[in-house]
Amino acid sequence: MLYFSGGSSGTTVEPNTSQCASCGTVNRVERIVGGQNTQVNEYPWQAALVVAGTNTVFCGASVYNDLYVITAAHCGVAIEQYNIKAEVLVGAHNVKSPSSAQQRVAVAQIINHESYDDNTLDNDIAVLKLARRITLSDFVKPACLPTAGKTYSGMTAVVTGWGALKEGGRQPSVLQEVEVPVISNQKCRESYGSDVTGNMLCAGYDRGGKDSCQGDSGGPLAVQDGARWVLVGVVSWGNGCARPGNPGVYARVTEYLGWLDSKTRQGDNNLCSGQTTSNPNPAITPNPAITTPNPVITTLNPANTTPPPSNKCSEYINDSCGLVNRADRIVGGVETSVHEYPWQVALTDKNSRRPFCDGSVIADRWILTAAHCVGRWSVSDDVVVVGEHKWTISTETTATKRRAIAQVVVHPEYNKNTMNNDIALLRLAEPLVFQSDNKVAPVCLPPPSQLFANVQATVTGWGTLKSGGNQPPSLNEVTVPTMTNARCSQKYGPGEITNNMICAGLEQGGKDSCQGDSGGPLVTPGGDSHMVQIGVVSWGYGCADGRYPGVYTRVNNYLDWMAGYLADSTTCSPAAVGR
Repeated sequence: MLYFSGGSSGTTVEPNTSQCASCGTVNRVERIVGGQNTQVNEYPWQAALVVAGTNTVFCGASVYNDLYVITAAHCGVAIEQYNIKAEVLVGAHNVKSPSSAQQRVAVAQIINHESYDDNTLDNDIAVLKLARRITLSDFVKPACLPTAGKTYSGMTAVVTGWGALKEGGRQPSVLQEVEVPVISNQKCRESYGSDVTGNMLCAGYDRGGKDSCQGDSGGPLAVQDGARWVLVGVVSWGNGCARPGNPGVYARVTEYLGWLDSKTRQGDNNLCSGQTTSNPNPAITPNPAITTPNPVITTLNPANTTPPPSNKCSEYINDSCGLVNRADRIVGGVETSVHEYPWQVALTDKNSRRPFCDGSVIADRWILTAAHCVGRWSVSDDVVVVGEHKWTISTETTATKRRAIAQVVVHPEYNKNTMNNDIALLRLAEPLVFQSDNKVAPVCLPPPSQLFANVQATVTGWGTLKSGGNQPPSLNEVTVPTMTNARCSQKYGPGEITNNMICAGLEQGGKDSCQGDSGGPLVTPGGDSHMVQIGVVSWGYGCADGRYPGVYTRVNNYLDWMAGYLADSTTCSPAAVGR
């Protein structure tokens, strides 16, 4: 249906599940679908198509230049078919709360792709000409154009919009975002067959849970490619929203570079000191000989890579397109919901609330953390805090409890020089009680032997927002892709990365754990309903440096070692989830 809405190996620990129903279940509300609020004007290319004089968003769009926005052809057809008096809203965050950054402009002309097929949704792309020029600024500016011929398969993309929070659900007033992996068309055709053409791009998880939805149609799917964000897709269609095995389908922007240029030449990207070009990527100029509409045009003039002759745009990529407005966080992450990750714990001095390391609940008596965190420990001086979210407020939630430590168990082969076997267990003086509200609960342990290479994993903690920076008051999270140890060794050098480690991070950097996150959990979905902890935050060079990914202790190499300590404790089985 359309997205338009007209209105080393080991053995598994045998659990005692007498006290709890499940492990590894996050407490998360449904959002675009499975996403979260964006920061204000974080994605300055985002636009909304609204019914004139109202805040009713019926489609999304992307700023292309000061006179045109890109959207889906099926959105343009709907405007004409239903005689909608449409306006384009740019600079918006909360559509019900106007701000000085917002600009509202009428639609003067709808230019749907000439080869758009309303039945197959092939060539589902359009540009809308605005009734007047908008003012480009830090809060309103284009995403960059993608590189011709590049598939972006395997990269993590962000889709944004005001669409429904779940299939058939309500739309939010605040702009939402969700990260989804771009998949190959071959993989996508396993779900949709020949319905997926070369003019389409697919993104989503096999397990579902995260997707664009009704009301997001026409909006942007963007990928961070080096220092800039590029528009790789336009929200088009899919089978429901966030269903397992049914990824979202997008118009593939690389197939329309020449077409976009030919239709938008009256517009300017004047962020670069008077530069006038409809192409929002000043580093790559389309071949001006291409002027006829052709859905498979991918040719650019690669020789013309000279930046514009302007002092203002000496950093032209950042000044003119593709720069998000985002504050530093864990690094590059977002604040979690309260109790979203109920296994997260903070390690603090008994006279302080500030976390110096993190850990995770794996049983009612045991906390998993890093060995380098507890070398300084005295069981009488330090405590574990469970159920915490904002450590600066002691009364934020009744689930927050401080627990004394009865025993510290550091792995006997931990090497503080090489950081090999950087893992430890903390036995609580008093066992935890796992309640049905799931505000304090264990994370699931991973299966043995699985390498977990090239999966999306989430790290949580109260660590600094950047290398050498400040700690945030609230728990933060960031999702990063893991990689093979061979790839990680290429970055760190021979002998640095052992088989007891697992690495995660973006090639371009920007997202990572940091100081103060040590000992915290790196988790990934272990099935449809639960998360498994695959890593313990251990070490790395700096924070969020693309040259050096974060390094984590590989948890499933220590299942036998942990089993001996957990035998008399209560854990929870993932098999019990949802029963």
